[in-house]
Amino acid sequence: MNESIKQKSIVDMAELAEQLEEAAKTMTDVGSYEHVFKEPWENGVKVYDSLHFDWTKLTGGDSLAIEAELRLRGITLIAPAFTGDFLAGMAARACLERMDEDGTIVIRTVDIKDLPMPDFLAITSQARNYLLHEGF
Repeated sequence: MNESIKQKSIVDMAELAEQLEEAAKTMTDVGSYEHVFKEPWENGVKVYDSLHFDWTKLTGGDSLAIEAELRLRGITLIAPAFTGDFLAGMAARACLERMDEDGTIVIRTVDIKDLPMPDFLAITSQARNYLLHEGF
């Protein structure tokens, strides 16, 4: 790829990031999200019509655990709010259906990543909007 095209791509990405950040700041209710599936989704444990996320319940420990999981997979983060792997981990940990009645984790990061692309992008976009709204 030629150097001027690379630089234009970087500038375009930076402009898009600024636009997303400004849009997220104007949103009012970004602390929670309900994702309704067009078709029921099954993760091998249960069938779901929807998933509910509470971004406000996440802690610094969650952030560190997500980063550690990614480091084990050889992924280094520069900007978590724009990294799909981080946002997927964030979604798994914020998912209110994450654990069953016995306290067993049934929604994992890999489950979020295995969602159909439109569902994955909708959920991770909400996670990103929450981070941007909060100033990250």
